[in-house]
Amino acid sequence: MAISTVQRPGRARHAAPRAGVRGNPWWILAAVSVGVIMVGLDASVVAIANPRIAADLNASLSDLQWITDSYLLALASLLIFGGKLGDMFGRKRAFFVGVVGFAVTSVAIGLIGTVGGVIAMRALQGVFGALLMPSTLAIIRSVFPVHKLNTAIGIWGAATGVSVAAGPILGGVLVEHLNWESVFYINVPIAVVAVLIGAAAVTESRSDAEHRLDVAGILTLSGSLFLLVYGLIKAPEWGWLDPQTVAFLMGGAVLMGAFIIVERTTADPLLPLRLFANRSLSIGAAVVTVNFFALFGALFFMTLFLQNLQGWSPVETGVRTLPLSLAMMVLAPLSGVITERFGPRPAMVLGLLGVAGALALLDELHARLDSDTDLRLSISWRLEKPGSSK
Repeated sequence: MAISTVQRPGRARHAAPRAGVRGNPWWILAAVSVGVIMVGLDASVVAIANPRIAADLNASLSDLQWITDSYLLALASLLIFGGKLGDMFGRKRAFFVGVVGFAVTSVAIGLIGTVGGVIAMRALQGVFGALLMPSTLAIIRSVFPVHKLNTAIGIWGAATGVSVAAGPILGGVLVEHLNWESVFYINVPIAVVAVLIGAAAVTESRSDAEHRLDVAGILTLSGSLFLLVYGLIKAPEWGWLDPQTVAFLMGGAVLMGAFIIVERTTADPLLPLRLFANRSLSIGAAVVTVNFFALFGALFFMTLFLQNLQGWSPVETGVRTLPLSLAMMVLAPLSGVITERFGPRPAMVLGLLGVAGALALLDELHARLDSDTDLRLSISWRLEKPGSSK
């Protein structure tokens, strides 16, 4: 009798670890961790390149926000959809398509030469990232036994966190010694490593359940996030009470309400809202949201502040973010161990307290460095005049 090569979650592969590379959980973890490094890296590496991008492409502060946000917006709005595609058509397949597509769009960003083109390619990069990210977690869950799953996810989280935190320092070296395009070209060798290890180790898996694409849910969620983000980015320029700002924010809220209605009534929802009846899941989602707001918001403005207002080079700016990289490298795996032993609450509470304390210290430092400067107006002015001195 023929044996299917498609693996199912929770089956016999948990019985004994494999000695070779093929199907070995730790080699599979290495492959998917290398893959997510690209996604995390591109979430933050562009921050250090923003001043050079502004100078070369004549980009405004709003353009720079879109270069960052188009990627994150596509990534966030399509993550669940990407996970569904992996369940339907195979997680290994989704992983490889995501890795290769991410690398190709990275090269396109460096070659396209216009602000609009960079923003469009960044959005497409986010689409491939949304295909890649959920497939990696699903693959990990399908090959690791329950008693090792938290450790594996901790290592995966460490790879993600370190890549996000290391983005500014790596970007600083590349921008200063090469050019801003190189911060995207660096994804190509990373993708090659992920594909080589993945081809040797990862075996196919998919969900046994039947799935239908929730097109209405995808459209309402994506549209809602786009309108909300666009309104928030343009609000400082238009004014918070300007009719355009109000229209975009209200439109986003209406579409979000429509998304909730669709998810409650469809047979196979994109995001089953009943999941949020679980208190632990709801709190965990809120904690992750707060942490990412803090991380990306601080990185975006801190790198502009240090280069444009303090006059530091890209490398000097990147070095100032190195403590963040080191802290995430050490604490992400430790968080997995703490969660296994004591549950998620201690790690979440300590993490939130640390983030709050760090942001308070950054705010105090900014007040001491430039107490009389309106940061937003100063950055805007300098971006419009890239060659101006401090």
